[in-house]
Amino acid sequence: MKRKLFNEQIKDNPLRSKADVKAALVDILAPAMEVLAQQKRKGRFRMSDSGAVYLQDKTEVEGFMRLL
Repeated sequence: MKRKLFNEQIKDNPLRSKADVKAALVDILAPAMEVLAQQKRKGRFRMSDSGAVYLQDKTEVEGFMRLL
């Protein structure tokens, strides 16, 4: 069974206009925005407990900044 990607619709986007690019950006960020809404911590984005060597607070801020 083939697994569907969360942003599969992007491959059909021609990226020829400003509206196309805006739609692609929204499609890419939509899953992260859902997580941010659930976590209810502005300026913080926590995906997992691994990967960074910083304190938890700095790791969450870095996660948010990467979205920008």
